[in-house]
Order: sequence, then C-alpha cells, then structure tokens
Amino acid sequence: LNMHEIAVTSGFAAAYRLGAEYPFAGDEACARLFRLYLALSHGARMRKEDRKGVLA
Repeated sequence: LNMHEIAVTSGFAAAYRLGAEYPFAGDEACARLFRLYLALSHGARMRKEDRKGVLA
C-alpha cells in the first residue's frame, strides 16, 4: 500500500461512519482493504447490510 491508497481509504471510512454508502460493493479487493482499515483505524465493522456472513 502507498500513502495515497491509505488516504483515500481513510476518507471513505470516515464518510461511511457518518452514514454514506460504501461505493465499491462489487470489488472484493477494495472491500477487503476497506474492512481491514475500518477495523484497525476505527475499531468498527461494516454495517450488517454491507457484510456477507456472520464474521465478515
């Protein structure tokens, strides 16, 4: 990862926490990075409707 990817992901995570929809639901690589960043930086999981499975 480079700093630009982290900066963009950080912005998406902040917007998501404020109620915005996750824009890349169809891209598994993006979703994986986003879930990881959201968990590590914000200590949160994706909303129930945005997750696949119990532990996702």
